[in-house]
Amino acid sequence: MSKVEPGVLAQLIVRGEHINFGKGTFSEESGLYRFTNEDISSYFEHLKNKDKVLTVIGSGGQVINGILAGTEKFDCFDISVFPEYYLYLQLASIMALSKEEYLEYYFSDDRDVVFNDDYYDRIREFLPKKYKDFWDGLYMFDDGYDIYNSLLFRSDLCLKNFVIKANPYLQEDNYERVKSILKYGNVTINSSVCDVTKVKFDDSYDLVNLSNILPYNFSGDRIDKAIEFFKESFNLTDTGEIINYVFNMSSDVEDKFRELLEPNGYIEELGDKKKLLVYRNRPIK
Repeated sequence: MSKVEPGVLAQLIVRGEHINFGKGTFSEESGLYRFTNEDISSYFEHLKNKDKVLTVIGSGGQVINGILAGTEKFDCFDISVFPEYYLYLQLASIMALSKEEYLEYYFSDDRDVVFNDDYYDRIREFLPKKYKDFWDGLYMFDDGYDIYNSLLFRSDLCLKNFVIKANPYLQEDNYERVKSILKYGNVTINSSVCDVTKVKFDDSYDLVNLSNILPYNFSGDRIDKAIEFFKESFNLTDTGEIINYVFNMSSDVEDKFRELLEPNGYIEELGDKKKLLVYRNRPIK
């Protein structure tokens, strides 16, 4: 079924005619994160002053906050076919809507407002054709509320106050800054669907943002393979770094990663049991 065109597959999932879960933790048909469950504000400094970035797409938050941080060139990846379509929906939403309208569109408790058709009519004007066709195909036959609450999206709890706190672009006047960059800047985004642990990226990057990938792929007796993965999969610029967010890490696993990362990396404490693994291609003084 994964060979079906993404727009058609999304329509089948929204209408309950195809089940896209039960295929492992992540797959080509995995549902969308409405918003990141990472506190990007806690590691926002790592996103700054980066020319070219390789990042997971996920909910799109890593890219949008990266734009705020000053990056214009993004190579993006995800194992699921859907995140790039959602990323462009969010970018178009920022261009089309005020911050208050954006928050209503994605968070309203009113089923007539969340993913509202009237808001989408304004958003679609900023969507490139590929992504407009995808979302038009859903809105043509399905109610916005039904789309947003279907299995096309993950069921993770998504609290508005946390999302605002976790995403710098939703704080103060940063939303307007991102809107201005998107409208008048020169942001380029290249997207690919792949399992990042099985791909070699040839370009050089100032930042590789792996989100929370390591625990799913390098745990138990595979922890030792993590640094090998870094070295074989990614090329970093002289000041480039790889970051990986970790929600909960046992002291034994933390000690092992500290040992593996040195002298080229370290573990940064982010608070509330969250940590950031940081690795560079040369010893950190």
